Amino acid sequence: MCHKLADARSLHGCTSCGAMLCDDCSERDLGLCADCAAADGNA
Repeated sequence: MCHKLADARSLHGCTSCGAMLCDDCSERDLGLCADCAAADGNA
């Protein structure tokens, strides 16, 4: 889960698993949460 979730104003769901992300995290990993981004990069 996003470390900034508590003070994020707008949230997005991970496009893979649906975990909630703030704008910064969503943009950084192309809409994926860190776990899915890591899994995608290792696949």
